[in-house]
Amino acid sequence: MSPCIEQRFIYVWSGNNFPYVNVLSVLSATKSHPDAEVLVYVFGADPKTVWFKYLEDIPQVSIIRTSPEELFAQLPQELQKVARTYEALSPSALSARSNILRYVLLYLFGGVYLDFDVFVLRPMDELLNRKAMVGEELVWADDEARLLGRRGIYLAPRNIVWAASHCLMWLDSHLMEGRLRLANLLRPTFGFWSRYQMNNAVIGAAPKNEFIEQLLLGAVEANTTVRYATGPTLIDKVVRLQKSDVDVRPADDFYAVPPGQSYRLFYDKCLTLPESAYLIHYAASNHPGFVSEFNPLQGVEFDKETVMGSILHGLSEEMRLLTSHQTRLLNHA
Repeated sequence: MSPCIEQRFIYVWSGNNFPYVNVLSVLSATKSHPDAEVLVYVFGADPKTVWFKYLEDIPQVSIIRTSPEELFAQLPQELQKVARTYEALSPSALSARSNILRYVLLYLFGGVYLDFDVFVLRPMDELLNRKAMVGEELVWADDEARLLGRRGIYLAPRNIVWAASHCLMWLDSHLMEGRLRLANLLRPTFGFWSRYQMNNAVIGAAPKNEFIEQLLLGAVEANTTVRYATGPTLIDKVVRLQKSDVDVRPADDFYAVPPGQSYRLFYDKCLTLPESAYLIHYAASNHPGFVSEFNPLQGVEFDKETVMGSILHGLSEEMRLLTSHQTRLLNHA
């Protein structure tokens, strides 16, 4: 069995509403890696939106319908206890349940797991010659304390600086299209109110990898009432305990724009991604309106001078050409 990450991309989906932007996310991976295998695992009934069927038009994509029980049964006995954690999570906690499923899939088959709110920008081949990889991102230093309900954190001096910085950058992006470049000017303050933490929107691993095994064992002990307990919090803990076994990619590679600043991808015309960026993670939960409204049938457009607008325009054109080609083939069959 290969000790390195295989050229395979894995996605996980459950739920009825599958938006069009998800199709473009998968397309971005196939465009950057034309020889890769792309697996979309569906848990439960197929989504009822028309866009889900578009996945079948994309070469390389295989849709695999399975159940958590089928996957858990394939794990070694000592890891099957993670099924209890999965069942303890609320059925509405889709992201928390997805965390466990992605670890199981990576352990069993290996490859690169991607969230659907990730757009791949360039080939990741040079990163695959290793046992496992994750990326770190810049997060608000007291975000975990917020999730635990500690209200007093908002009065801390560093969080007052954080709030002021956030407001100024938001106003610059939305009202001035980033022309004041406040994000760059305020960058020296980031270290005062932020820290680096691992994220699990992108994870790569060889099959039966020890790092993924530790994630599964950690998930068994996770507090299912705490948000992110099976996600970034768990990954951050495991990575820091055995960093030698995991290639930690710097923020610029996977998360050049922090999740709290993801609006800049949509509005800041002066935003330039670093050359080292392999992908962007636009944090869909921060933009529910965009996810639900971006629809080519309704002519929704985004400014092509922004990072997201440029990506969406290029991928939408690729999708249009692909579906047109598929239609011509069907008409001549």
